[in-house]
Amino acid sequence: MDDLQFESVEAAIAWAEAVHESELLAHKEKLPAEAIVCRMWKTDRANKRFFGELWAELMKRIVGIGGAFLLSFDEIAKEHVLWKVQQDILKLITAEGAPQRSKFLGEKFGLAVKRRVLNAGRNHRRSAMGRWGNVIIQDPEAVSDGEEIERPIELASDSRPNQEANIVNAERKDQQRKDYNKALRGIKDPLEREIVRLHFGKGVPIESDHPDTKDLVRRTGKTSDQIRNVLDKGMRIMRKVLARSASAGEAQARQGEASRKARSRKER
Repeated sequence: MDDLQFESVEAAIAWAEAVHESELLAHKEKLPAEAIVCRMWKTDRANKRFFGELWAELMKRIVGIGGAFLLSFDEIAKEHVLWKVQQDILKLITAEGAPQRSKFLGEKFGLAVKRRVLNAGRNHRRSAMGRWGNVIIQDPEAVSDGEEIERPIELASDSRPNQEANIVNAERKDQQRKDYNKALRGIKDPLEREIVRLHFGKGVPIESDHPDTKDLVRRTGKTSDQIRNVLDKGMRIMRKVLARSASAGEAQARQGEASRKARSRKER
């Protein structure tokens, strides 16, 4: 069935719900995401390998779709936003009862990801971590509901000489790298820190179908669920480190401004 094609999403869903697990996994990359979601609903989560394979495919699609809506971002911010979206969608897939499922099915998968990425991105940008990381969220297409996305000042035209702008951008990227490394050092367990570094910093997958891929499961001997817990814990630690740094930076800026005003009064 190398030429597997479907006349509609409904036809793909019917096929996905009927075929054997091995047949579905062999063709999962050709299926619409809605068909994968429906089969996941009918899969016992105790069947961890099959459920995990399907979820891994959806995670790849979320990253691919969501990345198009992040114009400029540091490593931590990108992973934070996409991780939030992945967890939100996983909760919808595993939720009990028809209302939650109907709501998810009522949207195209790509649209569901788009809306959640834009919302998570705006929320992140308003947070202490987002302000520190200087994330920019942009929808490459017009927002369907007519809501205007607030554009940060970075997107305004820059009348400064290109050389000066390049220096500023280089300094910003250098600061982001320093922030990333500082946040990473906040994870004290060496193995957990390495798992976070490999996945978020180097793009090493949690689990791969390809036997030659040195994924995190093969590298560490941990299960995919254990690794996801480590990544979730690591992101929480890194967010706290950045939030503390942001608060300290803001306090230092206020202190500097107060000192400047005090010197100005004395000079008068």
